[in-house]
Order: sequence, then structure tokens, then C-alpha cells
Amino acid sequence: NYMLWRELFLPVFKGHGVYGFIDGSIPCPEPSISRDNGTSVSNPAFEQWVQLDSIVLSWIHATISQEILQAIIKPHHTLTARDACLQIECLFRDQVSSRTLQLKVQFHNLKKGDLSINEYVHRLKSIADALTSIGNLVSDSDLVLQILSGLPPEYMSVSTSISTRIPLPTFVETRSLLFLHEAQLSSISRPSTDNSTTAFVAKQQSFSSNGRGRGPPPFSSQAPLFSSPTTHGILSCQLCYQPYRTARDCPSLGSKAFVSDVHSNPSFSSHASPGDASWFVDSGTSSHLTPNASILSSIHPYNGFDRVTMGNGTQLTISYTGHGTLSTPYSVFSLMDILIVPHLSANLLSVRKFISDNICSIEFDPLSLSIKE
Repeated sequence: NYMLWRELFLPVFKGHGVYGFIDGSIPCPEPSISRDNGTSVSNPAFEQWVQLDSIVLSWIHATISQEILQAIIKPHHTLTARDACLQIECLFRDQVSSRTLQLKVQFHNLKKGDLSINEYVHRLKSIADALTSIGNLVSDSDLVLQILSGLPPEYMSVSTSISTRIPLPTFVETRSLLFLHEAQLSSISRPSTDNSTTAFVAKQQSFSSNGRGRGPPPFSSQAPLFSSPTTHGILSCQLCYQPYRTARDCPSLGSKAFVSDVHSNPSFSSHASPGDASWFVDSGTSSHLTPNASILSSIHPYNGFDRVTMGNGTQLTISYTGHGTLSTPYSVFSLMDILIVPHLSANLLSVRKFISDNICSIEFDPLSLSIKE
């Protein structure tokens, strides 16, 4: 990449005061000096010039490929730093036309196909950067429009929304919108799983109610911290743990304090399916978990290697992270750093993360919970 190489090394040459060896403003002195008596002696300035020029030339040789080095070296010819730079520039000019044509064809013909959004936009951005590096600037708006033109039909709605905005969204904004749409499509096409098997296992820790009868039942790290409200196939209440009852029908709900009553606040529900915004309150997990990206306000690809471990030992992949909000009749709470786990079958709300992000407290009693700001 000649343009990149040139931009990197010009400041180096100038910073060391040797740029004149590149542009010819420091010419080579005569090898010898003539005296008045007709004799000649070696010119110290020439020897110093050769020494400095050789140093600059060695810098150039060390930073170019073997193919280019072989192309510029000629037998029985003393190469100077300026000679090397001029020949490299000529090689670049000879190749730039064909390279430009090749990159433009790739840029306009690339389609998403089976690529993920992350791979697709990264490839287009790389081609655009390569075109810019050889003097063919690709503007941000041109890049966005080309990204949209290569999307399949299932992205038609988001493509139309982006292309009709004034002003046109930036590349970064467009990429985020496409990430969100991709996650929504994945959520829609994902096969349903059995809620009765969903559980999240935390790190080595335990909980005790200290014998005062408040809070959820004791648990340890060896057992699921949370599972769907079923016991051996029998439906049970998430709050009071009575069989044949759901939290929606629990008579303990509806106190004056803010309680997770699904009648007044559907954000807390006893049944959370992958397509809704209901959340299970989990006092053990350290992060919020959801399979449903559509309930979040922003998402980003997850590039880590951590996985979510189920109660049966199964490990689930984390595909994205994001942020969202939880609206109640009394306040709007922030849900930060939510992990999107496509094959999870419920939305899990981390008590620890919730109270940390919202500077509040959650109190449990045998039949309900309360949030206090």
C-alpha cells in the first residue's frame, strides 16, 4: 500500500531532517575538491552525504516487500534513497489503474448473501479504505448507500428507513441499525425451547435468609438460581411458590408500595417468552439476560468467549450486548449491559446489576418484592 507507506514515512524522514534526500533538495556533493595547485582531495561533505543517504536507503529497504525490492534494484547501479522512492512511485502508478478498477468492481458487486452483518460491512469498509488509500476517496454516504444496495429482501424495511432519512445516517449509525435488525430476524426465526429447562448458574456463592423468613428460598451455586415457574411439570407461582397458580393470579399482589404486580406492571411477569418484554427477577446472576433483541434500545456484537451455563450443564452462546429500559408506573429504570442469548427461553433480570445501575434497593418478602429508589 504505497499511499499508506508514504504517509507513515514522510513524517519520519522530516523528523530526522533527511527529507531532502528524498525530494532532491539535498543534492549529492562532488566526490573531490580541487586545490589551487591543481591537485584534488576527497570531499568530506560527499562522504557524510553518502553515509546519511545509505541510512535512509536502508530504512526504505526494511519497509518494502521482497518483490518491490527486487524490482527497484539494478545490477551495477548505485541506488540512492531518492532513486528508490522514485522507482517505487513509478511501480505504484503502473498498478494503480488496474487496482482501482478491481476494487471498484468488488465494491459495487459485493452482496451480503450468507455473510453476517458484521462480516459484510467490514468487507465493504475495507474495500472503501483501500480505494481511498490509492487516491479514490469513498465518502461516508457512498459507503452507506452501497451497504444498503447489497442487502437481501428481508432487510428492505430497515434499508428504506435508513435511505429516506435526512441527513443520511453515518456509517457507524447504519451499522448499529443493521445489527439490531439482524438480531430481530434471528429472534423471529429461532425455534422455541422448553421453558422448564431454562436456568442460569452463577459463580461460587450462596444465599441465606438468616432465618427471618424474608426473601426467596436459600440456594447454592450447585443448583439453578432461577428457573421457569414449574415444579416437576406442575405450574407454580413465581412469588409464593404455591402449585397450580401463576404470579398473575397471586392474591398477594397489589400492595401500595411498588410491587412486581403483572396487572399494573407487565414488565415483571411469571411467564417470559422469547418474544415479549417480561422479566424474571433473579437474585443470583450477575448480568441481565434475554433472547429477545427487539426489546433493547441499542445492541452491539459480542466478541468475547464467555457462555451462559444452563442448569443441565448446557452452555449457550452470547451473540450481542445492549442496553434497554424498564418502564413502571412510577419510574423508568436503566438496564445496562444486557447479554443477548438467542437460545435462552426467558428474560432474566439481575438484581445485583439492577440496583447497581439504578442506585436503588430491592426488598423481598414471602409474597412479593419492592423497589425503593
